[in-house]
Amino acid sequence: MRPILLLLLVSLAATSLGYIPVDPEYTNPDQFTDIYPTTDQAWRIAEEWQAMFNKFVLDGQESRMRGLFTKDFVYEACDGTRMGWVDYVEVGIGAPYPRTVYAARADKNHVIFKVKFDNRLQEIMITSKYPDTHIFKAEKAQGLIC
Repeated sequence: MRPILLLLLVSLAATSLGYIPVDPEYTNPDQFTDIYPTTDQAWRIAEEWQAMFNKFVLDGQESRMRGLFTKDFVYEACDGTRMGWVDYVEVGIGAPYPRTVYAARADKNHVIFKVKFDNRLQEIMITSKYPDTHIFKAEKAQGLIC
C-alpha cells in the first residue's frame, strides 16, 4: 500500500512542478550525439520530422502536432502572408499531400530542409533548443514555389 501511495505522490509532485515525461515518439536518442547535428545526420533528422508531420496530417491528429512546433513558429507564404503553427497545421490537414524531403543541411543546432508536395516547395527550419532531449521542433517555414 505504501509504495503505491508513494508513487502517486511522486507523480503528482512531478506534474505540479511542470515536468511532463518525454513522449518517446518525439524523441530518438540516436538522432545525434553532439549539441549540433552533422551534415550526415541532417537528412535523417529532416526525414524523421517530416514523417511524423505526414503521419499526423494523414491521420488527422491535429492535437499531436503541437509537439512538432516551437511556440514562436512562423510560416511565410509566397504572397507574404504570415501564420502561426495552428493555421499552418490547418492548411496542412486541408491539403494532405505526402510531403517529401528534397534537400537538407545542418546549421549549428538547426536542420534546414526543403519539402516538396503537390507542385509546391517549402523550406522548413527545425531546431533543437534542448539538445539533451533530442527533440527537433519547427521554428520557421516559408513557401518557395507556390
